[in-house]
This record gives sequence, C-alpha cells and structure tokens, in this order.
Amino acid sequence: MQVEYFKYLVDLAETKSLSQTAERFFMTHQAISKAIKKIEHDFSVNLLIRTKKGIELTDAGKIFINKSSEILEKYKELTELLEPFQIEKKQSVRGEFAILTIPKFLEINLPSIITSFYSGFPALNISFKTESHQNILFGHEYNDSTIGLIAIMEEDLQNESFSKSIESRNLKIEVISSSKNILIMHKNSKWVDLDSNNININSIPKIHFGYSIKLLPDNYRGNYIVSNLESMRKLVLNKQGVGILSEFEYKNFFHKSANIFTMQIDETMVSPLAYAYIIKQQDAIPPYMEKFINLFRKFLS
Repeated sequence: MQVEYFKYLVDLAETKSLSQTAERFFMTHQAISKAIKKIEHDFSVNLLIRTKKGIELTDAGKIFINKSSEILEKYKELTELLEPFQIEKKQSVRGEFAILTIPKFLEINLPSIITSFYSGFPALNISFKTESHQNILFGHEYNDSTIGLIAIMEEDLQNESFSKSIESRNLKIEVISSSKNILIMHKNSKWVDLDSNNININSIPKIHFGYSIKLLPDNYRGNYIVSNLESMRKLVLNKQGVGILSEFEYKNFFHKSANIFTMQIDETMVSPLAYAYIIKQQDAIPPYMEKFINLFRKFLS
C-alpha cells in the first residue's frame, strides 16, 4: 500500500469532504475515492460513511486513522534516520521546477508520481498547474526548469509547419507512448437536448466525452451521446481539439436539467493521440527533470 493512501485518510478525517481532500492533493474526486476503496478492499472493512453533513468515519475508520497517524510519524522518523546513508544527497538539488499538465493525467493519478518524485528532491520548489493543451503548447515561455505534459495528435507531430513553430521557440516535443484513445475533431456542430428534440436514444452511438473517446466512422454525420456531465463540466470539443468553456458558456450550454445531451456533428475527422512532454532545447537537461521524465514514462507504461 502506498504511504500516500494513509495521508488521504488522515486528511479526510479533518475535511470530511472528498472534494476538499482532492483539491489539497491536486487530485480528482474519483482518484481519492478509488484510493479509499482500495484500502477498504485490502482490509475488508468499511472506513467511511456518507451523510448529509459530509464524510464520517466508521468505528473501523477511527481505528485506521489513529494508526495511520502513527505510521506516518514513523515513516517520517525513518526517512530522517536513513537520510545520511542516501546514495544521492537530496538537499543538493535546489531551485524551481514547473510542471504543466493537461487535466487528463490527473484522472490517472499523476499527483502520486509527483509525490514520489518530491520525496527524492525535498529542497526543490515544485509548482504544479493544469492547463489546456493549447496553453501548454503556446501560452508559456519555457525555461530550463519547465516541462509540459500533453496528449497530442500524431498527425500534428508529422506536420511541418507545426514542427517549425515548436523549433522556432527553441522547444522540443518528445513522445513517450502512443495512446489507444482517439480525438474527434468536428466543425459546424451544436448541442441538442434529447428531451426537447424527441431523438431516439437507441439510434445514437454512446461516446464518452474527453480524451477517452471511442472511434466513430470517418465523416460521421448525426448525433452521439455525451455522457458523464460532471467530467465534461468545463470542456467542449472545438476545431482545435479539447478546449475550456467559460462559466458563461457552461451555464448557457447546460441551463437545463436533462440527464443527457448530444452533440450534432456535420463533419468529423479522427486522429490517434500520443502522450508526450515538451521542454526547452538544451545541451543537457537537469538530473531532476530526467528523473521526473523517467517516472512519467513508467507511469504511462
């Protein structure tokens, strides 16, 4: 069991809110919930109950929290005792390290990798921020200690003008792994409420919204179901891929309480995605960044 799991539960005992604990650890609500369920499965007990006032601990949960606090304290003591014997002195690495990531990687628990990385470089000042794909590519000035984590269409990587625009800014993109996911692009689309348009739900392909989109036929025209409104709360497909909705646009799109909306598509194209990182061109990247990249590669494997 990961040490971080104990931290999540101790924090939950304080906040009584999965959402607040998720925010503190830069994780999604679902990732925290999944970690708790893993603990409950391993010990075959129920640790939490949900009430109108929030999360409450069961009797087993109270025992677990007390012991978790002791375990975390012992872990801290052990880390300090072993520090003089470490092969690499952690304190020797100081400075700034900025990590930019698309929201997708939060869903698959990237923060646990960052936590593991930080334990090896506690003197490093790490900033961690989620951004849209476009902002990571074009909205930042990269220095030697900045890395962007993206999911990019493979055809973009092969596009000469795109490659030149990256090189002209003295940047480089390195692909770590190809994704099985497909990004759907579209033009001239609009949102349609099933309830008000009498659309036959059985005739519509069910597609999960976001980067985990299943393949539609080329040049598909018609409707498809957009499920899981919570996960797509501020996201919308546009001609550049996945973009961010403003609060106004969000309220404008979802002002009704219907459970399912669809997007009507007039034209589509599909492209496989590649997971990659973007950094500044340099003769040698800092050792801590190389360590992080290796962890990220392992994380995606």
